[in-house]
Amino acid sequence: MGLFQKIFDSVARKSLVYPFYPRLDGFEDPKNTGTSYNSTTRKMTFTHASGEVAIWHKGLRYAYTSPYTPTEAHPDVAGDYFLYMVDGGTRVWNTIPWDLMIHTPMAFANYNSPTGISYGIRECHGFMDAETHEELHDKIGTYRKSGGLLTAGTFTVQGSTADTQVTPGTDLVVVRDEDLPSSIAAWPEGSYTRLHFINSVAVFTKASALPYPVSANTIQYNTGGTSLAVAPVNNSYINVYTLYVPVTSDTESQDFRVLWLIGQGTFTSLATAQAEDLRSFNWGDLAGLLSEFVPYVQTTYRYNTAYTTTGRVRIEAAPIYIAGSKSSIIGVSGVTPTTHNNLSGRTDPGCHPGSAIELTPSGTQVHTDVAASIQALYDKYPGYHDYIETVSGSAKTTFNLNYDIDAAHKMDVGIDGRDQPIEGTHWSRDIGNNQITMTEPINVGSVFKCRVYLK
Repeated sequence: MGLFQKIFDSVARKSLVYPFYPRLDGFEDPKNTGTSYNSTTRKMTFTHASGEVAIWHKGLRYAYTSPYTPTEAHPDVAGDYFLYMVDGGTRVWNTIPWDLMIHTPMAFANYNSPTGISYGIRECHGFMDAETHEELHDKIGTYRKSGGLLTAGTFTVQGSTADTQVTPGTDLVVVRDEDLPSSIAAWPEGSYTRLHFINSVAVFTKASALPYPVSANTIQYNTGGTSLAVAPVNNSYINVYTLYVPVTSDTESQDFRVLWLIGQGTFTSLATAQAEDLRSFNWGDLAGLLSEFVPYVQTTYRYNTAYTTTGRVRIEAAPIYIAGSKSSIIGVSGVTPTTHNNLSGRTDPGCHPGSAIELTPSGTQVHTDVAASIQALYDKYPGYHDYIETVSGSAKTTFNLNYDIDAAHKMDVGIDGRDQPIEGTHWSRDIGNNQITMTEPINVGSVFKCRVYLK
């Protein structure tokens, strides 16, 4: 410990620093502070190699012998709990998140929610300005600093004959939760903790032999975060996403350090599958269950009945590594955008088919979608109508139309290529009888043609 730190600590212990640094909160050396959760005792333990765990709150330093296990346990009730320090060095467990302006975060625990699922997440932040911390949490959140690639040799692009070709592992990864770095150990291939949603409720599946679910030897996808369904047709494409979570160091929590999120759509091409946007996902109740995480890898599987892997899939292309932070990748605070203009892909072909755009019928119009309405309009008013009639050498003044006209229609009239442009001068319309009447007879011989174009 340096001279400045000794002097600073001495002053802090005498409480003289508080008037000048009222918001000096956090752990000393958070990077090297260990955190472990015990779901049986419902307590957190903090460690530091120096033999001392030091936490500051409102300019006061509280030092504890390492390992340090606060005496407080959270209630034996399923739910999410936030551990933080308040005035006097008192520790509090609460289901309500901490207020960074008056509390010092320590750790997060998810207890038996869903049933049988418990883990802790590191929250031992350092000396960070409260306003800055709050802003960065809301606008940036957790992000990957280094590592986290799918481990070379644990998968084979377009390998379709063995499960070892479609079950990747991951390299060690370092993520940062604002000022707090966490190292997440490499994940070996062959056993996975999967994540999907049933009616927007998170479902974790531990110790799965595959990173994707299977039914009747067919890969499944998570339809809009509501249910699981098998790939609909041959050569469908489905994504699986790798999420990294800065969990605590205990064995139980480590099962959740890497999550394999099942894609929520099925696609007919590799390009459209790779364009899937996590901001459009239904994230259900995950924002409450995971205080911090970051998606990083998109792996696209292709389904084909000729493949012999479990689920009949192959990894179609090299994995895509997703740039950005939690907030930019999935939407601020894990909330799915609900404003249409905030969604991506709105101008992509097929994203707004006419049959999916609803309208309210009026007048004689009976159709409730744009596509059907346009077709009906075209059928009734096809742009122009050619009327052909044999007249035995006589003149013709009246032309019958086989569709309705009214006073609002703008029309051009021509007789065998000879324009009759001016309504009222060259021709007039008979709305009741759906006829065009010429002001002078047109001598057209034995065959004539009247062309009416609706503008």
